[in-house]
Amino acid sequence: MTATSHRPTIAVTQHAIVAGHYLAATAGFDILQAGGNAIDAGCAAGIAL
Repeated sequence: MTATSHRPTIAVTQHAIVAGHYLAATAGFDILQAGGNAIDAGCAAGIAL
């Protein structure tokens, strides 16, 4: 028996972030949108988890 999960494919034009939960990814993305860098976004995503 195999289990499948749906993960949508998203095309981006500016920046992308991946996290284990969609709210963590949203937090990181919002930081990037506000002008933050990858470290800022990673910290925000980690805190959200």
